[in-house]
Amino acid sequence: MQINRLRPDVIVKPIRGNVETRVNKILKQEFDALVLAEAGLSRLGLTDVIVERLPIEDFPPSPGQGAMAVVAREDDLDLINMLKKIEDMRSRMEVTAERALLLHINAGCRFPLGALASANASKLALYASVYSADGTKRIDVMRSDSMTNAERLGTLVANELEQKGAMKLAEQWRDAVKEWGDTK
Repeated sequence: MQINRLRPDVIVKPIRGNVETRVNKILKQEFDALVLAEAGLSRLGLTDVIVERLPIEDFPPSPGQGAMAVVAREDDLDLINMLKKIEDMRSRMEVTAERALLLHINAGCRFPLGALASANASKLALYASVYSADGTKRIDVMRSDSMTNAERLGTLVANELEQKGAMKLAEQWRDAVKEWGDTK
């Protein structure tokens, strides 16, 4: 849908499979182009297949995209203390803002939401976009706050999206997903 907003002449089709399977579909000329996360291609040493990077302003990623987390039992204080030594606070605050947004807007697989938080020094910025199911409407919000207010920032952006009509778009998406499921 993001691609069709910019290029209505392009036919977009979903494909399944792991990264290598998808890349092979391009190499076998089953598709003209493929959109994948660069992080996955880098991890697999496949950056040589990247032809173009899509601008984040037009293609914001899913909240928390590319973030890594380590989970420990809450009673394992030695492990928790060790992990805190390697924790990247900037990344934690970015993901905290994005997850707060996701939680408060109640997005997910039936209502896509693009969001990207970016921290520098003591400031944290959060950009979010939602789209109508037919791609004709887009709502964007960009706000910033102190890095220590990451959760509040996510909630603030979610509230502004709601005020601008995001929940109406969410309802349209849920109806569209049901309709698409009925046609299979």
